[in-house]
Amino acid sequence: MSTTKSRVLAAGGALLAALSCSTVTSPTPAQASACSDLPATLTSDPLTAGGFEVVGVDNLSRTQARPWQQIPTGARLFVRAPAGITEADLHRAATCSASEGSPMSVPGARLEVSRQGGVYVLDVTAPARSAALEIQRRAKAL
Repeated sequence: MSTTKSRVLAAGGALLAALSCSTVTSPTPAQASACSDLPATLTSDPLTAGGFEVVGVDNLSRTQARPWQQIPTGARLFVRAPAGITEADLHRAATCSASEGSPMSVPGARLEVSRQGGVYVLDVTAPARSAALEIQRRAKAL
């Protein structure tokens, strides 16, 4: 093998080793800046904070064609929020301030927030069945 090939292979191996040892736990700069300017009323988990009220919880599921069965995908939470809170504020607060027992803190959970009348609808879903069941369990505990 030529010396050029061996240098390239050695450099590639070192790069792979460095990438495999790195952790992904630190937030990206975009996530950190999105969470840094939350209003004081949204710095705790909005599902348990004062002024917020969970008024209902529904299980979400999809229908599998064959064999016919319902596959759990997550939970839908209906939340009444204080005046002045927008969908974007609630989404940022839920993703940045989720407590340990929150449905949003389940690994792989995704969140969609919409408004229906006087309440916000939070759809917390996960692609894995086990994560979806955990989301449903935590949502019912609220």
